[in-house]
Amino acid sequence: MCGFYHILFARLGYNVVALIIIQNYMNLIKIAALAFIMLMPVCVQNALAAEGWYVQTRLAELTDSKDNTMGLFIHRAGFKGKQHQVYLKYAGIRHSERERFSLVHRYSLNMPKPHQVILRNTIDYDRNTQNWQGEITPIYMYQLTEKWQIGAEFEIDYYQKDKFGIAEIEIEPTIKYKTRIGQHKLLLELEAPVTRLYSRQDKPTKFKVESYDVLARYTIPLSLKTSVALEALIKHDAIKKQSSETFGLRFRHWF
Repeated sequence: MCGFYHILFARLGYNVVALIIIQNYMNLIKIAALAFIMLMPVCVQNALAAEGWYVQTRLAELTDSKDNTMGLFIHRAGFKGKQHQVYLKYAGIRHSERERFSLVHRYSLNMPKPHQVILRNTIDYDRNTQNWQGEITPIYMYQLTEKWQIGAEFEIDYYQKDKFGIAEIEIEPTIKYKTRIGQHKLLLELEAPVTRLYSRQDKPTKFKVESYDVLARYTIPLSLKTSVALEALIKHDAIKKQSSETFGLRFRHWF
C-alpha cells in the first residue's frame, strides 16, 4: 500500500510540474537565469579553491568569400575548477569600434561515463549597439571511443533588447576528434548543420539551417603552464550562401 501511495504522489507531482512548465515556462526561464547569475560568486570561490586561474589571447585573420579580411582579437581571463569554470572575455576587430564583453559560467554535471552534460550561461554586452544579451546552453556529449565524441548544443536566448523571453533557439550537432601527437594535442570539430529551431521574429516558426562549421586546433606546450595553439575555422553561412576562413594563434598561461 505504501508503494501505491508513492507511485500516486509521484504521478501527481509529475503532472503538477508539467502543468507549471506549460503555463509558466517564461517565468521558469527567468528564475533559472537569475539563479544562475546569483550563484556565480559561489562558483568563483569553488574554482579558486580547485585549480587556479588563467589568461588567454587569441589573434586571428578572417577572410570572407569576397576576399575581404579583418583582424580579430579575443582576450580572456578566468577561473576553472573540477565542475565550475567562470571567465571574462573581450572581443574586438582591429581598426573598428565593434567590441563585445562577455561573462561566461560553465557548470559540468556529475555524470557517469561515457556521458557528459554541461550547462553554459553567457551574458554579452555589445558596446556598438549598447545591447545586453543572455543565453543558456545545455550541452550533451557522448564518448564513442577514446578519441571520438558526438553530441549537441542547444542555445537558448533568454534575454534580448531589455526583455526576458525566448528570442531564439538553435541546435548545433557536434562531432569531435581528439588525439595526442607526442606532447602535442590535435582537435578536429564539426558543427553541422547549425539549425535555428525557433525565432520570435518568425511567424509561423520555421526551421532554418544557418551554417556548417569546421574547426581544427593544434596545441603545442611551451612549458608546464604555457601553450600556443594554431587554429583554423571554416564557416559556411547557409542563409547568405557565403563562406569564410579564420586562421589564428591562441596563447594560454595558467597561474
